[in-house]
Amino acid sequence: MKPASALQKSCARAARDPDAWEQGCATDKVRNEVVIPHLADVLCSLRARSVLDLGSGTGYITRVLAQAPWATGISWTLVDIDEQLLRYALASMSSSLAAERTSR
Repeated sequence: MKPASALQKSCARAARDPDAWEQGCATDKVRNEVVIPHLADVLCSLRARSVLDLGSGTGYITRVLAQAPWATGISWTLVDIDEQLLRYALASMSSSLAAERTSR
């Protein structure tokens, strides 16, 4: 049997404890200071109306992007092989976007 890749290990950690994974995402400087701002720039420049997040995991990146003022009206589709993570992501998206909608 082949040893698990770093990606497989990472996915397994997220599936075991999605809340802990989210906490790690929130403090990940590369994710929050490089990846998300770059994706925001790309999506804004493309004037995206729909976004497909393949391998969405807990949905952290999509959720952060979807809460931005420029993201109003964008249709977000999340896809992940792990059903538990996808359920977590969809529940998190629903609650955070519902809270965002009520505060506007």
